[in-house]
Amino acid sequence: MKNFYTTLLSITFLYSCNNEITSDKPDMALFEEYLVKLASNEFEGRAPGTPGGLMTKNYISNEYKDMGLNMFGDSYLMPVKLAEVTLNTNLSEFNLTYQGEKINLVPDKQYVYWTKRQVDEVELKPSDLIFVGYGVNAPEYDWLDYSDIDVRGKTLVLLINDPGFELKDPNLFKGKAMTYYGRWGYKYEEAARRGASGVLIIHETAPAAYGWEVVENSNTGPQLDLSIDNKNLDRIELEGWITKDVAEMIFSKYNKTYDEMKAYALSDDFKPFELDGFQLSAKIKNNLRYAESHNVVGFVEGSSKPDEYLMVMAHWDHLGISSKGEIYNGAVDNATGVAVDANIVLNFSESVNVNSGEITIHKSSDDVKVATIDVTSSNVTGAGTSQITINPTDHLEYGLEYYVLIPASAFVDSNSNPGYSAAISSGALSFTVNSDRTDPTTIKDVIGSIDAQNELAKNYITQSIDTISNRMRYLRQN
Repeated sequence: MKNFYTTLLSITFLYSCNNEITSDKPDMALFEEYLVKLASNEFEGRAPGTPGGLMTKNYISNEYKDMGLNMFGDSYLMPVKLAEVTLNTNLSEFNLTYQGEKINLVPDKQYVYWTKRQVDEVELKPSDLIFVGYGVNAPEYDWLDYSDIDVRGKTLVLLINDPGFELKDPNLFKGKAMTYYGRWGYKYEEAARRGASGVLIIHETAPAAYGWEVVENSNTGPQLDLSIDNKNLDRIELEGWITKDVAEMIFSKYNKTYDEMKAYALSDDFKPFELDGFQLSAKIKNNLRYAESHNVVGFVEGSSKPDEYLMVMAHWDHLGISSKGEIYNGAVDNATGVAVDANIVLNFSESVNVNSGEITIHKSSDDVKVATIDVTSSNVTGAGTSQITINPTDHLEYGLEYYVLIPASAFVDSNSNPGYSAAISSGALSFTVNSDRTDPTTIKDVIGSIDAQNELAKNYITQSIDTISNRMRYLRQN
């Protein structure tokens, strides 16, 4: 029987420990000091590749040194090559037409678009629109939205999330818990594999789990990505979103409502629906900038178990400065994440691979299962290494305590042998959802209210102390 233990990823700055954890309770005064510092105007919004970003990395590195954290190599900085792509809205065009007549839409408020191709210019020639339901091809669920249709050169209109959200069948796409098939990244990738030219995802707040302002703020302005050798030329020409009212307008041309088309997409007899008369064309002009940024990483070696260690890192960057000169301080986003961040990390004595089974989240009060994470999904990472990270992202009720169960079949060794123990009590991996988290991208709405941001961040962390302390206690005891 092989055993694993849980640890914490990123308790940066919350515990000043000189390589030794001496208390289960975080130092909130120290947290506040770091939070106010990182979210101050001095760091200019902490955008990568900017003077403020450089200042942030140096500041964190110096604090790591003062804490006595070990380095990987001779620096806490691990280089990452980045490409910044900014849509030049003055030179770019987005033209949706019906029967040859352009439909006037409001940029950013009714549609957003971009290209992931890291090139100066991309042209989408007039492309017929096709409604492909959820845009999912999942043979294991007997769900094939792309059956019997050639979408090469077409622009696909599709729904967000996966069918399980509406059908609520836990045996189909994990019910309301979003699978990878429901994520916008999968939808763009699947369209590219099938040779489509463009994708427009229809936004709806409930299945997306965020409002349109998140779509707008996240996809306008400079977009940072890893610098890719092939310039992402295998991606589709145009990726984008449209609002539900734009979808209603499109479907009304066929005497259908949005709800009727969604119901059709969920039905057993669904077939892709060609939106005859509609075409999309676009000219995309990009401003490109390349930069090198860094992850900031340190670690603490185990004292009695020197082959085991606690890795300390965090997502430190934010949005920088707007085109109007406003600083996105990001106190409730990554400054808080740097000050305290905890994920479940399973450390094994050897490299492991994911196998089969489902990690489940349950209510502590009545043991009801509320979320399911397939071990092969993107929420479970690290296969092929000795460290597995579990990132639960399901939407849970505030004020309730939950616990996590991991099946023994979840992981296998290099010889495909199962047997890793998952004998963890419900309290060992428990947590409570205590406060309403403001989505990081909506911080733009409170620019200048840095004191309010700091107070909100402190309130969130204060209410999360019991969860952090329980996990730290479990780490020290195991």
